Amino acid sequence: MSSLWRVQDVAERCRFAHVMCCKSAQRPILAFTPGSTCWPLHVCQMMPPLMFKEQEIEALVLGARMVETWADKELAEAATDAIAKIEAIIPEALRTYMSNTALFAPDNHCMVPLAIDLAELRRAVRTRLKIHFRYKDVLQQSTERTARPLSLAFFGSVWILAAWCELREDFRTFRLDRIESYEVTADSFRNEHGKSLQDFLKRPETWCQNAQTAELGGMPSRSAA
Repeated sequence: MSSLWRVQDVAERCRFAHVMCCKSAQRPILAFTPGSTCWPLHVCQMMPPLMFKEQEIEALVLGARMVETWADKELAEAATDAIAKIEAIIPEALRTYMSNTALFAPDNHCMVPLAIDLAELRRAVRTRLKIHFRYKDVLQQSTERTARPLSLAFFGSVWILAAWCELREDFRTFRLDRIESYEVTADSFRNEHGKSLQDFLKRPETWCQNAQTAELGGMPSRSAA
């Protein structure tokens, strides 16, 4: 059994870690009372398994299958691992329901192929590193850009990058299949007011509104000019 310790001497995160360790090792969980030592709870008071509703299971499975099909290999493997971890801790009845969920994301969809490494671009977004790339617009005109990558969005057939473009000194959206070559630079950027993802999403022209119609419809777009 775990050694006893007083609640006033232990941080909240340590108490949580102790509970999780006891649960995974099937050991009694210790109860805490301010000013006193802790004591083991009865076995019937062990933490219950993680529970999901049937609709939540379906949402998780469908989301994972979409990522497995439409994202890069690294993210697809992460989705598979996440589902496996969930299956390992839910009750048998829900585990069977999860494996039999009849929601799929077939790999014969009409996604436009990419010539760039999506996983590397995701890391640039996550770590806030600027990218330099050559972009060919709908009129087949090429320009070189340095941009702050802010977000990636998938619109059923193409991936869209939302970024702060240093060439235009404004927000722009770029179809990833039109990026001819790119590199992640060593230059990092801060979450600067007026140039952040939150500022981009507040504008009327975002990838979820005008930019989607303009870019996917093959029309010249201010967002990718």
